[in-house]
Amino acid sequence: MSLKEGKHMMCASTCATLPHVVLPEVAHTTAVARNTVQQATRPNPEEMHVLLVEHNEATAQVIMATLTSVGYSTTRCSTSQIALAELEKPNIVLLNLDLPDETGLCVLAELRLASFVPILVYSAPTDDDSVVEALRIGADTYMAEPLRPGELLARMRAISRRAGTYRLADEIVCVDDIELDFRARRVTVEGKLVRMTPREFEVLSLLVRGSGALVSREKIMHDVWGRTSPAISNNLNTHMAKLRAKLNRPNLLHTVRGVGYRLGITSDG
Repeated sequence: MSLKEGKHMMCASTCATLPHVVLPEVAHTTAVARNTVQQATRPNPEEMHVLLVEHNEATAQVIMATLTSVGYSTTRCSTSQIALAELEKPNIVLLNLDLPDETGLCVLAELRLASFVPILVYSAPTDDDSVVEALRIGADTYMAEPLRPGELLARMRAISRRAGTYRLADEIVCVDDIELDFRARRVTVEGKLVRMTPREFEVLSLLVRGSGALVSREKIMHDVWGRTSPAISNNLNTHMAKLRAKLNRPNLLHTVRGVGYRLGITSDG
């Protein structure tokens, strides 16, 4: 099935057939300097684990050989159901959008709802609208086949940096001149305390822990309010407006219209 066809088939009823995956809480990142979220020391190659969702045997073997050449370990899945079951294990996901058992866009939406994990999607060359749709749903980057090994590895490293794949587990995070103390549940800007409601702090914490990855509106509502509804969606809009006003950092909280939010990081680390 082509990506363009999958785009038109994506609907709530189709996505509802996919199992819901609940992940453990994403580990906290930490920072030591202004204008950046600190990147932890890059892990040994064997610590980078890739989930490859690819049904074509020949393509899978080429990609796995590329990953093995730089020391990455790989779990390969040929169907969407197996991929969702394996989601807790990888540092990054490579997803072929032309899957035989589900539309790739629907799988992408479920992956993004369940996890902050960086996702690189690829497919046979397709129209620009389909690529935009994949990025809107939650892909971190897109490549057209055939995949070039050097570019593939470079893009994987780039989205891993942005999405905070290399993490530390400390309790304090600094983003520019904003400091979040997760244990004390306290936020300061330029050293001055900013008072927040519990839910405002929880929303901001989700975005900071994502370290630049897209966080869907559905995930925020589930994690902070415990459910979704039109009323809660409006409440989320209000909380985001208040956070922006209190932090007074226009470039910190980015809206992906109709999908969710991401943290704006001003340095590539």
